[in-house]
Amino acid sequence: MELINAEPIPETAQIIKMWMNFAANIVCCFSFGMFIVFLYGRENSLVYRMKNTRTFLLRLALSLTCAATLLNAVTFSNPAWTEVMLNIGLALLFVWAAWFHYFKFVKPKVEEPKKKTNKITKPKRKKSAVYN
Repeated sequence: MELINAEPIPETAQIIKMWMNFAANIVCCFSFGMFIVFLYGRENSLVYRMKNTRTFLLRLALSLTCAATLLNAVTFSNPAWTEVMLNIGLALLFVWAAWFHYFKFVKPKVEEPKKKTNKITKPKRKKSAVYN
């Protein structure tokens, strides 16, 4: 069985890969940050109903991942293509999660409830099908 000798990746592809990784890490960092704010920034969040160990583990995991993506972006790292694809997937996943969490839990709580008016209206009569 003969191994395939892959040619080295051209310099422009390496640069594109680095910029894609940078963009994915910035988006990841931003979406992780927004997710942390959405989870812990409200007093009525469901996170505060969980046990302290679960809350601590969630906060630690989100904070470490956010810091790691920021560090990857700052160092302008050049990882393998598989890691770039993973970073892009995580970025898209957490953008969706932050977007969903905002529109499902945060935005309805922020909007003012509509005031009910005590308008008295007459009930309308039903028209009978049979005419006399």
